[in-house]
Amino acid sequence: MCRKYLTWALAGAVAALERIEVPVLAGIWGACIGAGVQMALCADIRLASTGARFGIPAVQIGMPYPLAAVTRLVDLIGAGAAAHVFLTAENFDAATALRRGLVDELVEADLATRLDALARAMAGHLPPAARAYKRMIKTLASRPASPAAAEIHRTFVAEAHFRPKLEEIAAKRRAKG
Repeated sequence: MCRKYLTWALAGAVAALERIEVPVLAGIWGACIGAGVQMALCADIRLASTGARFGIPAVQIGMPYPLAAVTRLVDLIGAGAAAHVFLTAENFDAATALRRGLVDELVEADLATRLDALARAMAGHLPPAARAYKRMIKTLASRPASPAAAEIHRTFVAEAHFRPKLEEIAAKRRAKG
């Protein structure tokens, strides 16, 4: 029940972020893992502190990642880098995220100050122009997943058996104390 609620809540948050008509900035300070990456992918511009860490461990537990997020990541960083992210489930540092194109800027000093300066500069632009550019960019970048990919995802979701792996992980954590 809780897992279903969390999935529903995440889907709602992602949908809400995608509906925002003005530019959305993401500031990533620490761990941006799994759902965190999914949320960050909704932003128009992503900034990360040098200490940020990224990863999508879904393959470790056989958990289906949303098709829209997989598509967005492939479009953003390319098929090879996305394959590395999904298939190895390795965490990677902010410099690697920048090199792959997952983040747009790496901030060594105060990330909050940089985000504030960027937001203030962007707020000074004419809103209709910012909305128009955002819509154009999203339209040019968006593409629906192929019917074959959608079918593969539907089958994966239907056949996924990740709950036993989650229970195993939880049991190991409880045993450690």
